[in-house]
Amino acid sequence: MKNRTPQIIVFALFALIMMVVFIFTALNTSNEQQKRIAAIKEVPTFQKAEKFFGEGTVAMVGLPDSTYVIGLHLENKEEWGAKFVRAEFDSTFKVISTTGLLQGGLRSNDFDTIRFKSLADTLFVYATSSDYFSGTAIGDVFYYLYNTETGTVHKAHLYYREGPPQLYLGGEAENYKGFFVELAKKMYPSLQITNIDREFE
Repeated sequence: MKNRTPQIIVFALFALIMMVVFIFTALNTSNEQQKRIAAIKEVPTFQKAEKFFGEGTVAMVGLPDSTYVIGLHLENKEEWGAKFVRAEFDSTFKVISTTGLLQGGLRSNDFDTIRFKSLADTLFVYATSSDYFSGTAIGDVFYYLYNTETGTVHKAHLYYREGPPQLYLGGEAENYKGFFVELAKKMYPSLQITNIDREFE
């Protein structure tokens, strides 16, 4: 009868090697999974945005490229108005770009993304300012459309002095007239379009 000891030893060594390879592969897979899970979990909350950008932070939306647009309503000695900030997040925020200071302010319940059929590849963020009517005969509301590709802001100005509310569309805002009119008419159905703007009071 042949001595099978060498064959058993070879088989045992092969089994041991395969076990080590299996454990090593499993550990690597587990580490990769943990990294992916950690990456998925690394999504900034509004509270993190508010802590980073300050108490003037009113809204934040995520974009398909994993960047974020943050809306700021500023009221201090240096600045009074609204800003849009584009930022990325990796444990903390890193500002990519910021708009100039815009007339009006922002409110969190009208801050979201939108696409237009004529510009399907471009994502916009729309926002509405705070309502400045406050029970008086004079008031102003601003409607903003932020282009995430160019960082530009198109703005419409609704003001009330005497008679029905007037909606002014200046510059390239005319290209989005239908959108601005529809948005403004939700609150002010009797508005009229005007080609004369008024100073914000």
